[in-house]
Amino acid sequence: MFCSQAKFISALSQRGYLQPVCDTLRVLDQNVINYELATKLVTHVCTDMEPGAILIFMPGLAEISKLHESLSNNHTVRAATLNSQYLIALHSTLSTAEQKVIFEHPPAGIRKIVIATNIAETSITIDDVVSAQTVSVPYSNTKMPPKC
Repeated sequence: MFCSQAKFISALSQRGYLQPVCDTLRVLDQNVINYELATKLVTHVCTDMEPGAILIFMPGLAEISKLHESLSNNHTVRAATLNSQYLIALHSTLSTAEQKVIFEHPPAGIRKIVIATNIAETSITIDDVVSAQTVSVPYSNTKMPPKC
């Protein structure tokens, strides 16, 4: 475990996070995107959180596509997004019509989920977002922080 990760987990513990949560975070490989966990988190937001859009930031197009596929295959997410009509992988090859859906408000009871790179974080505003999550991994393992 690296110093920054150990400090992060210690800070979570001090903020009142339960020990099982801290233990789980301690054993997760921070260099690998856990698509199953990301899908479970989105499913939880879809079923248990207030209505509104979800914005998810991924490192690149391949990761966006893989998470989009995982979410599309999840019955709860598919239903929440009107058979994936409002499940949007935001990238440079979207048509103008597909891009417009990003800024639409879906019908009542339908959740919009936008998966994008962090470039979208500073370049667009989606006014109905109630949950934003960043999923990332280091792009290079050549400069790893020192071990504690």
